[in-house]
This record gives sequence, structure tokens and C-alpha cells, in this order.
Amino acid sequence: MGVRELGPSMRPGVMTSYPHMLREDSIVWTRFLRQLAVPIEEVWYDVHVGEPVNLGESASAAMAADAAAVSRKRIDAVWRAGGSLWVTEVKPFGGYVALGQVLVYWRLFQQEFREGPKALPCVVCSEADGDCLADYKSRGIRLLVVGHEEPWI
Repeated sequence: MGVRELGPSMRPGVMTSYPHMLREDSIVWTRFLRQLAVPIEEVWYDVHVGEPVNLGESASAAMAADAAAVSRKRIDAVWRAGGSLWVTEVKPFGGYVALGQVLVYWRLFQQEFREGPKALPCVVCSEADGDCLADYKSRGIRLLVVGHEEPWI
């Protein structure tokens, strides 16, 4: 897959729901936006990365397009702040599931958008799994715990 552009961004405001986010993730993201520990300049939601499922050569163009629309991986939010892009997974609990997701999304994002600004991995959550903190830190993944006195871990 070649290098591509993110396309039009959205204003980083509170909404009743966010594209492709589950309700419990939307609650965390809304709290993050209200807290605004980081001045977000612009945001993109539901950013598709990775390869679509391969339907084989016999699939029609329409079937292949449908497969690409639903089978690629989806980053919850990519936002720009301070000259960097933040590839963000949003979860109520910042544990190993979020850690694994953001690592894969970040790598795929860097492959597909490699000519853009520096991309950094981030997990926004309400609660962090203490067993995973060393893993977040050793891999350079920022963990933002909303409502926490010191939000960046």
C-alpha cells in the first residue's frame, strides 16, 4: 500500500458520539477532551490502516471495495498537537489489549503515512493496568489516564 494523506480533519470538540467508537470508549474520550491535558489542533477519527482481507481473484471490484471498507484495522483517533501526530487507542482500561492494539496501529500508520509529521503512539484510558506500565514505558507509548493528577504516565 502506498503513502496516502489523512484527508479532512475535524475540530477537537465534545460530541454525543465519535465515529466507530464504542459507547464506553466515547465516555473516556469525552472526559479526555474536557480535561484537555494536551492542546489538540485537529483530529481524525476511525483512521483505516493495514491490508483488507483478501477475497481472491474471483471477487468483484464491488466486493473487494466492501471488504476493504470493513476489514481494515481502525485507529480510534489520530490527533495533531505540537507538530506531532498521536496515534491513539481509547479504552476504559489501559492494559495489554490497548498496548497491543496501539503498537500495531502505530506501525501500520507509520508505513502508510510515512511522509507526514512524526507519529507517536498513545493510549487514552480511565484506569491503567499497573502490570503493563513498564511495557508502555519501554516501548515509548504515552499512557494518558483521564482524571488522574499526573495524566501522562
